[in-house]
Amino acid sequence: MKSIQHLKIIAVASMLLCGSFNNSHSQNLYAVDTIRTDYLVFYDPNWEVLLDNYKTNDLEDRVLADITIDGILYDSVGVRFKGNSSYNSVGQGDKKPFNISIDHIKNQDIYGYTTLKLNNMFKDPSCVREVLSYEILQNYMPASQANYMELYINGNLHGLYSSIESVNKDFLLKHFNSDNNSFFKCDPLWGSPPPMGCPPSGGSMSALYYTNSDTTCYKNSYEIKSDSDIAWVELVNLMQILNNNSSQIDQVMDVDRALWMLAFNNIFVNFDSYTGSGHNYYVYEDDYDRFNTIIWDLNENFGGFANGGGQPPSNLSLNDMRNLSPLWNEQENFRPLIKKLMAIPDYKKRYFAHYRTIINEFLVNNTLKNSAVELQAFIDPYVASDPNLVYSYAAFQNGLNQMNGNVPGINELMDPRYMHLSSEQNVIKTGPVISNVQQSISLPTAMDSMWITANISGSTQTVLHYKNKLQAPFQTVQMFDDGNHNDGTFGDGIFGVMIQSSNTATTVYY
Repeated sequence: MKSIQHLKIIAVASMLLCGSFNNSHSQNLYAVDTIRTDYLVFYDPNWEVLLDNYKTNDLEDRVLADITIDGILYDSVGVRFKGNSSYNSVGQGDKKPFNISIDHIKNQDIYGYTTLKLNNMFKDPSCVREVLSYEILQNYMPASQANYMELYINGNLHGLYSSIESVNKDFLLKHFNSDNNSFFKCDPLWGSPPPMGCPPSGGSMSALYYTNSDTTCYKNSYEIKSDSDIAWVELVNLMQILNNNSSQIDQVMDVDRALWMLAFNNIFVNFDSYTGSGHNYYVYEDDYDRFNTIIWDLNENFGGFANGGGQPPSNLSLNDMRNLSPLWNEQENFRPLIKKLMAIPDYKKRYFAHYRTIINEFLVNNTLKNSAVELQAFIDPYVASDPNLVYSYAAFQNGLNQMNGNVPGINELMDPRYMHLSSEQNVIKTGPVISNVQQSISLPTAMDSMWITANISGSTQTVLHYKNKLQAPFQTVQMFDDGNHNDGTFGDGIFGVMIQSSNTATTVYY
């Protein structure tokens, strides 16, 4: 891909970078059109009692087993139960979620992955919430891959699970080209008050709310995943800047990815998240000293979790969720990512640009509905034969269109929600139209400067973002329609700017 002699110019087909982050080896395990069978054989006949004991006592111990996938046996894997509500809630019977460490004892992996996370589709009669959600999310930010896996335990069919890619060092290397920087799971120790001498954090949970500079005060609210304690200092610095000096937040956070996260959470009423409960996400500091938000735990997306956070009402009805404001929690002090970013006009505009993009790509043409129907049809025979369904097979068949307990059908929520959003002033605005993007040299060398031009209507000011490395922050230069920047004549709607030669760079993204 890279060559010293030739400069490759890559145009990103939107004003801000977005795209799919899949790679070839990942499809071996997480191809959404493939359901693999996982044969798990425990060494200890008392495996379930042991796993329950470890889980209820918050122990990280694992039970040994062999696992066979695609006819390949991996021995001595370590198994534990996972989850909070999905483990504890009444109704899931024997179908508890699993975390399986493939390299627990031996240096081995399954198609490059060392961890399997199998979820029991708790609070999802439709059985498609999680897989569908990650398929959407991957279009806009680094996100886990997801598909399905049928599990046998000791020779007996145990049921169909959603299989979710772990957010671990392999994930970080793939998306950020590094894995040794500050890394946190933003999830609190439930029921644990702040350490002695620390101020109360109110309703902030793990939502980047700053209380003071003492790193100790945050250790019950965030789980460190990196090796160095300097990470705590960097996390607190992020919170201090976000809460007290938000005009400088782009120096320590990839703001654009945070805005995509907030738009996704709001559109699809994902409240067991930063936006609602204030947790269920990761932050990772890339090599450019910016923290990146990574969404996690989407099993209650599409209204499966009704607590919207600080803004009343605390528990939303189906009608409340259908009519949810795009700026929900905008004035909530304990959700500083929302309040502080929405207070900056440029970020608010970007947020709504992302918001409109998601709606146009998944709601306008029924892409969401069609994808949900296709997924259900694909997994139907596996659900029908599942001996440990959390819900009934009939509930699965009706799961897109009917309320089940307090879980709305996906279409039952999203059809009226789309109608509501179609009348929201900020959502129905028309953005600038960009067309005929051109570069002055089709095959430039690394020594060539490059003119970029575009026909743009609906805007009087245009900037071009460019960078020489995929993970790097964008640099910004203004484009002009003044007749002096290879742009034709003054006021003709053609804007131009030059990207200077980049002696050592071999790929430029813009």
